[in-house]
Amino acid sequence: MFTAIRRFLASVLGVAVFASVLHAAPSRQPEAVFVMTNNADHNQILSFSRNSDGTFSAGPSYETGGRGSGGINDPLESQASLTLSTDHSFLFAVNAGSGDVTVFRVHDGRLSFADREATGGSNPVAITQRQNLVYVLNQGGAGSDCR
Repeated sequence: MFTAIRRFLASVLGVAVFASVLHAAPSRQPEAVFVMTNNADHNQILSFSRNSDGTFSAGPSYETGGRGSGGINDPLESQASLTLSTDHSFLFAVNAGSGDVTVFRVHDGRLSFADREATGGSNPVAITQRQNLVYVLNQGGAGSDCR
């Protein structure tokens, strides 16, 4: 049991990336939904805006600069491969095929590229943020601190 716990903890990468930018004050922004393609050739974020009647309209797509893992049946096997920061000002996307994370600034329901960092491991599948730390789960083994 301790081996399994150690293996899990070793695969969770604490990333002190973007600590200074996470202190931005939250703002009232238009409602938007972001989804990720996980395309093996070039990963993208697709955006959808919420209409007044509750329906959604397709918006622009955004290149992550990385590659997804491809596949069709939940190849990442995770629910957190795309995560919005707690203050809703950043969107974090894992690029499982290229072993890195892309960060976008969120403003008025639109994205702008902020940074892309290697995770130090292979096959990142999930990402989360707590306070001013970002954590990445690498399915293929442990990584190192990304700054």
